[in-house]
Amino acid sequence: MRRPVYGFGLVFCLACLAGVFMPLPAIWLAAVLCMPVFFVLRRVCLPARRGMALVCCAAACLGFLWRGVYTLTVIRPAGMLAGITAQVQAVVRQTTASYLPGSVNATVHITHIDGCPADFYAYLEAVPGLAVGDILEAQATFVQPEDSVYARARRADGVYLDARVQNVCYLGSTGGLTGVARKARAELCSALTRLLGQPAGGVARAAAFGDKAALDTTVLDAFRKAGLSHVLVVSGLHFSAASGALYFLLRKWLRRRGAAAVSLAVVVWFLMMTGFTPSAVRAAVALAMVYGGMLGWRKSDGRTALGAAGVLLCVLTGPDAVLDVGAQLSFSAALAVLWAGEQTARWGRRPPGRFSFLARPVRDALFISACACLVTLPVLCTAGLGTSVFTPLANLMVVPAVPVVVLAGQGAALCALCPPLVFLARLLGLMCGLAVRWLVFVCNAFSALPGQVYPGGMFAFVAACAVCALWFSQRRFRVPVGVAAALTAMFASLVLGGYALANAGVVHIVPVGGGVNPSLAITQGGFTAVVFRGGEQSAARVAEELAQLNRTQVDFVLDLRIKPQPQAVQSALCPAQYVAMAQTQTAGGAYGPFRDIMFYTRRQGNGNFVCIQVNGYTLAASCGKVSAGGYAPVDVYFCASTPAEDIQAGTVWLPAAPSVQPDETLFCVRSTQQAQLLVRGPGSIRWKGVTHEFS
Repeated sequence: MRRPVYGFGLVFCLACLAGVFMPLPAIWLAAVLCMPVFFVLRRVCLPARRGMALVCCAAACLGFLWRGVYTLTVIRPAGMLAGITAQVQAVVRQTTASYLPGSVNATVHITHIDGCPADFYAYLEAVPGLAVGDILEAQATFVQPEDSVYARARRADGVYLDARVQNVCYLGSTGGLTGVARKARAELCSALTRLLGQPAGGVARAAAFGDKAALDTTVLDAFRKAGLSHVLVVSGLHFSAASGALYFLLRKWLRRRGAAAVSLAVVVWFLMMTGFTPSAVRAAVALAMVYGGMLGWRKSDGRTALGAAGVLLCVLTGPDAVLDVGAQLSFSAALAVLWAGEQTARWGRRPPGRFSFLARPVRDALFISACACLVTLPVLCTAGLGTSVFTPLANLMVVPAVPVVVLAGQGAALCALCPPLVFLARLLGLMCGLAVRWLVFVCNAFSALPGQVYPGGMFAFVAACAVCALWFSQRRFRVPVGVAAALTAMFASLVLGGYALANAGVVHIVPVGGGVNPSLAITQGGFTAVVFRGGEQSAARVAEELAQLNRTQVDFVLDLRIKPQPQAVQSALCPAQYVAMAQTQTAGGAYGPFRDIMFYTRRQGNGNFVCIQVNGYTLAASCGKVSAGGYAPVDVYFCASTPAEDIQAGTVWLPAAPSVQPDETLFCVRSTQQAQLLVRGPGSIRWKGVTHEFS
């Protein structure tokens, strides 16, 4: 049985991830069913694989049991506090910028409730300016978090409650090792920013210390469009690149064990400086096992280290750690790199050609980068993140600069705090600054190229998994790499062509922008229309969410607001045609920007109303205080913070914000993540991503 720890860790993490989407009785049932599954596999599998089947079944059983126990002991007790108001004492663990000046959004560790000891985490929104490590006392009202991508990201960090606080009182700061590490990290980040300036200092802080507080939004957007956002999230790439470069530099003088010991110490230092994020913990544990194997005179096995890291991550930080997108990308990319490394090692045993010394390194690097990008594609589909067809080449160009940024950046920050080492700090800062400017140059170059896509939805996820399985099965069935690549490309082309044919003529209606007054994105084929509602600041968010729908050109914008600001909307969306109802000369109008869709508008004194005719269906939306009395019944009404009076609708679509309550006399559905309405034609309508609320 080869690599039992690897198989155990992989299945254990998958069981923890599957348990997220299962009710508690189903989790217990899945744990029990692992035993009969083992007996079935024992009869079906070959004798050489029965041991691994036992390991995988045991891992699945333990993973489901751990998920059930964690739900009973941590998640449910935290959920029972929703709706309770109490006097709490807490320690700030993480802060992000808030929409209100002088305030932050904070993740806090609740240590006392009404004077009694407690141990759980909560999320506070828009609280007075606090710093990581501050101890506070306040009156808190706990609420259940909304089902959003942000709440799921906080859940990966063990946060299961939101809280609204009043009378916040600052009590002091924490001490101990974590307090010292936190203060040291803050001083080092400040020193690096002073040394490099902006925006290079913000990029260096993010890549070397995992601190994104000083990142410029323009630079962040360029990294996202180039498919290189992972460079700004400290993960296995940074740990392995920096410690690996240091290992190969020191191996000649300190031998194998001495270089491994120094690299292991550097990994521990990196972990303390980056704040113990899930992806950093995964990378640190895996590298600790690799370097630990070297110290024990044993052969290091990357797959075994990866499996052990997965188990320790789920046990030490909770099973919801697998929800962290950074950890998922890190795990999948590490698996791809290991597989591709084994493939290139077999190629290296072939007789060399005339120009192999030049072609082999380039071929191997491109192959490993392409495999890593392909395997991370299913994760990007589930997270709704973007990727680019040029990402493999962009990764290849920036990877050599990552260890320079990490090692030179941290070295420059350390030397900057010691006055006698100012010259060395400037020298290392120069090296770090040059590497950062190379990263920014590559991102700006690739972000301007076409080919940025946002694969999303179940169809894209299944298709991406099928493409990955087809590509990586070539080793199992001994198919030549060229033939496997051609078959994989052919399958991907057939999938894309089939999706385009199935989606031809379908009208998609998607709520975008704000959670209380969402705008409506209406798309058909290559045409895009937006019924705009909400505040001026939501225009940029609408543009961002349209980009995630792979819509960069807007043909028609209908602004329903009573007091529109055309400049903000037009600069963010750049529509070919813009109509502000409040500024039209007539009280109503009709607009037909593209096939199968008509907009009929009506202006009232305190609001605006629009009916949308789509393939035999009538949809309606409003903004402000309007009355629908005298209008014909509509099929779907898109509600906002102020619903229309006397509306007659077959279905009322509520926004995701719980502050908008359903009407007891109407049938209502509420938006969740990736909600949309698909209209294929008369008598063919489909809801996606909504929850039914029967009154």
